[in-house]
Formats: sequence, structure tokens, C-alpha cells
Amino acid sequence: MIGLGLSAPWVLAAAAALAVPIIAHLARHEDRAGQGFPSLMFLRRVPFPARARHRLEDRVLLALRALALLALVLAFAGPYLRDADGAAVPPGDTVVLLDLSYSMRLGDRFARAREAAGAAIAESGADARVALIGFDSAPRTLSALEDGRAAAQAALARAAPGVHGTDLAAALQGAWRLLAASAAAQRRVVLVSDLQAAGVGADPRLPEGVELALRAVGGTPPANLAILAAWREAAARDRDGRTPLRVRVANTGGEAAAGTLQLAVDGLQAAPQALELAAGERRDLTLPLFPAADRATRVELRLDPPDALALDDARYLVLAPPRPLHVLLVREAARADAYLTAALALARDPIMRSEALDAGQLTVQQLQRADVIVLDGTPALDASLRRALDARVAAGAGLLAFAGDGAAASAAADSLAALPVPGARVDAAAAGIRLGPLARNHPLARKLDSARLEGVRVWRYRALQAGANDAVLARHDDGTPALLERVHGEGRSLQFATSPARGWSDLAVDPVFVPLLLESLIHLSGRVAAVPEHAPGSVLEVAAQIAASGRDGPLARAVAAGQTLWLRTPSGAMQRVRGDTPLRLDEPGFHELRADGGAQWPLAVSVLSAESTLDALDAEDFAARVRRYPHAQAAFVPGSAAADGDGALARALLLLGLGLLFVEGAFAARATRRRAAPQVHA
Repeated sequence: MIGLGLSAPWVLAAAAALAVPIIAHLARHEDRAGQGFPSLMFLRRVPFPARARHRLEDRVLLALRALALLALVLAFAGPYLRDADGAAVPPGDTVVLLDLSYSMRLGDRFARAREAAGAAIAESGADARVALIGFDSAPRTLSALEDGRAAAQAALARAAPGVHGTDLAAALQGAWRLLAASAAAQRRVVLVSDLQAAGVGADPRLPEGVELALRAVGGTPPANLAILAAWREAAARDRDGRTPLRVRVANTGGEAAAGTLQLAVDGLQAAPQALELAAGERRDLTLPLFPAADRATRVELRLDPPDALALDDARYLVLAPPRPLHVLLVREAARADAYLTAALALARDPIMRSEALDAGQLTVQQLQRADVIVLDGTPALDASLRRALDARVAAGAGLLAFAGDGAAASAAADSLAALPVPGARVDAAAAGIRLGPLARNHPLARKLDSARLEGVRVWRYRALQAGANDAVLARHDDGTPALLERVHGEGRSLQFATSPARGWSDLAVDPVFVPLLLESLIHLSGRVAAVPEHAPGSVLEVAAQIAASGRDGPLARAVAAGQTLWLRTPSGAMQRVRGDTPLRLDEPGFHELRADGGAQWPLAVSVLSAESTLDALDAEDFAARVRRYPHAQAAFVPGSAAADGDGALARALLLLGLGLLFVEGAFAARATRRRAAPQVHA
């Protein structure tokens, strides 16, 4: 059975305004019924006699006014439809939020949390309803309000902390989703947590009128050694292939701690390193690492002996083999700008192997080996090279072009299908013009500080005309296109209207040039970076992981052949996966993405370092951070049970009230004209 609820019932007090039209209809008024007379110009004005109404006239008009006011009052009271079984309104609804994040595994925190949550469930009255929500990085309903206290206690007995992070703001939002449709006289949220400072989340908030009770179970943490981060310094590789591995360890507890740090590379143990850290101390260490050159390297770091939070004593990394980008730099004849080659030499991840040559030296074989081709200027290419270049881009290579003065700059016969035809050269005024920012929704804009482009000055450029397959990524401040992107087959191209050469722009001497060039080349290559480690709960695209292993790798070939894929978890379980289905990783350790025939790609999962940061907020401090907003807005919380019907019903009543006011105005005008019409007597 459907019932009606109100999110702002006090607005109904405005219904007293219904007396206004009734009083207006019964009020004394002048009797304006006249008598016909030849002329009144020589008579004084005689007041109309007043009379009081003892009965209602124009009852249709009165009904329209009353209904319009009633519809408007109900609309602003926030009505919504909800399920109702005819039972009495419950005196109170309570939602208990139980922290199940990884930090709750420390010491007896979860035992105390379970005891506090059980007490909160038992405290609810016999006629009250109670629900239990477990949360870490996201809330999950363990028992609903309708299930009763016994179901909540049973769900509490089954609950256990996991390996995910903490988001207290999301937990409060989950509690309100259950309470939004409640008609209880009292609504209450009980938060049982260690109130980890790193897990407050973005914008914790609750509506006004919802009570928040905090049960903090943190306390002073014991000693806890943890590996917070580990990363490879790819730029510091020496002649022997050794790469420094940086490791950040910390004691996040309240007491001094000692242990040893163990490094294992592909299962081979290195000499342990002794550690002794004071409470709250952090330290960065450097360990030598020899990663494999032709396959992924598994790196496992472990602290011994394990402490209360054992999972943050280990960290897992998968270091992809170096896959340098082959960049082919083709120049105009007699053009030898050093800016491009110097910028390419600065690339580290990935390393870029560049080959620079004049257009007359270019061969089809060189084009076929390149991952990205850079046209510095507008080199003249013969027909066979143009066809080979177009075919290479269509097969998946990238093409980056800067403007120039070459003979082929505006010749349609020398145009490439992969690039827009550059127009005539435009010389700006002596002060030059400036580049504008990159398009916000483009991947380059997410990797670069787009605003920095606005400082680049341009004195010379070629007019570019965007075609049907072109996207304008940036413009000059005079409105002309500065950078175009074109998709051509499996590849894509970028065409700059200007050049880093002297006399064209100051792009080459601006700090934005090197990151802009390198990120553009990575984007054009389609290279997917291999992520060394993932957090528990990460959802990955299988196709992206395969691309990270190399387009020509054994796993990619197995997928192209239609072979079955499997995921082997650290505990040894096998899970069948599809290339077009997202993959969720939860268990810390090394996972293996496998195909028939032995092809595999490892994936590493490590707990979030934030869960090892045990600093906690005081209950009063957290309560002060919870933002309260008007209760009338609460019915519109996204995902709440009342959100959809609430807004629709309120809007319908508002439109009904406005429509009735319009009809009432038409009736009132008609009645006024009828009463004011002169009465002519024979």
C-alpha cells in the first residue's frame, strides 16, 4: 500500500492562508449597481451604499483560489510517495555504521567496535527499527531497517574487517540513503570507527535533525612498522643495468619498533637490512635492483617480524620491461634544429630512441620500424613514401607535424591523408599572438598544466582548416586553430600550426615544451603505461592490461587468437575472465593474468599506505567537520529511496497550483466585467 510522506511538514502551517479568500468573499463592499440617468455632471458624488454578505457568492472562484493555495502549500512541504503497511509510525529509526576498513585489524579495535555496535543495536527500543551498514571505502547494507534487531545482531556476528581503505563521508551518505524515506519521529546514526584521520573523505555531511552518535574505538596505537611506498628510479639506470629502488618505511605506532627489511626479486632473496625506528619516524632507503630486460620483474618487500597489521609489512611491485619508443624525426632539407633531439633525450619513462634524418634519406623500412613519426617542418616526400607513411599511421603509429616553409607546405599533391593540409603562412604583428589552453576533455590536458601554454608567443604560423575528422585541441588568441588532431585508421596525428624553430615561436625555450612534446608522443603512440601496483578493490580493463604487456607480446597474440583467459589469485584460486569485462582485484599479493599456452602477465596488489597511518581524530573534532544542511534538501539526496517520487510529486503539485491560479484569474476578470457592466432601464 502506498502512503504519503512530507520532508518539510511544518510548511503545512501556511495552509491557514486558506481563510484569506473566504474572508475576502464575506467582507463588506460597496454596492455598485447603478441607476440610469441622463446626466450627472451637476451632482456631487454620492457614496455607494455598503452592505455585508451573509452568504458566499462566486463559489467557483472561491474553490479555485482555495485549491490553488492548497496545492502550492503541499508542493513546498516536500511530499513523496513511500510504502506503508498501515502500521503505526515507528518512534525511531537507527542506522549503525560499522567500520570494516583494514586499520580496524589493529589490536583489539574490531572486538571493541563489535561490542559498541551490539550495544547500539540493543539500545534501540522494542518498537524502533535498526539497520546495520558495514563500510570501508564504500558502504554496504548488512541488514535493513525492516529486518529487525535480531537480523542486525546476526549480521554483526558475521562481519569482519577487510583490506580496503576508509571513507567516513561515504558511510554517512549511505546511512542517509536508508533514513531518507523514514517517517520515524526520531532518526539516528551511530558511527562505530577508529575515526582514522586519513579516511575522513570528501565533504562528510548529514541533514539537520538527524542525530549523530560517535563511538570511537581508536586509542593510542602500539608500534607498527609499515612499508608506505616503493618506486623505481628509471632515470638512474647505470651501465650494468642496475636501477635504484626507493623504499619508504615508517613506524606509525606510538612506541619504538625494530625489524629487518627483506627484498626478493623474482623469488631471489637479497641480504636483509636492519631497521630501528622511533614512534612516528619515517625513513627513505635505497636498494639495488637488477630488473629483467625482456619480461616483467616481480619485486616483493617484507618486514620481519610481522606485527599487528601484517599486510602493511609487505609491498608488491611488478616492474614492466623497458619498452623504448622508437621516434623517427624527419626534417626539411637544410633544417637542423637541436630543440627536438635535445627534448627527446630527456625522456625517461618510457625512454625514447630517436633517429633524425633529412627527407631525402627516408626509406619505407624506417617508417615501418617507427612508433611515432615527427615531421619537423614540411619535408617533401615522394608518392611512395606518402603512401607508406599513411599506411603506417593507419596501422597504429602516431604522427606529429610542425609547420615549416618547405615546398610541400601547401601543395595539395603532396598532402597526406593522415594530416590536414597546411594553408598559407601568416606573419603576426611584431608583438606576436599567444597560444590558448588545451581542450579540457582531452587526455593531454589531464597530464599537462594547460594554462602554461598561454604564455607561448607565436610570430609565424600556417592557417589550418579543421576537416570532418579533425578536432581542434587549441587555438591562438586570435581564434585561429593552433593544434589539430586527426584519427586515421588505428593511429592518429597532431598538427601544430607553428614550429619550435626560431622566428616562428618561443615554444622551444618555454618550460612547457619538453613535457608537451613527450606527452604528445606517448599519446600518439597509444602506449598504455604498466602500473607497478594496484590498491585492493581496483577495477581494471583487461584489454588495457594486455596492451601494457606489449602489442606484440605473447599474451596479446593469445587474445588475438581467441584463447581463454584466466586469473590466478595469490591464494591459488583460478577465475575465468574475458577481454571485454572489467577485472576486480582484492587480495594483496601477485595475481597472474594467463592464457592457454603459458602466456602470462603479473599484477601486484598492495594495501593502501593511508590505512597504515593510524592518526585518529577526536570525536568532537570529527563531529565539527560534519556539515549540516537544511532538512528540506534531504529528500533529494542522490540514491535515496524517496528522491524520485519526491521531486516528481512536488513539481506536479507546483504546476497544478500555478495552473489553478491562472484559471482563477480568468474567472475573476470575467466576474469583475459582469458586475461593472452598466444596467440600462427602460
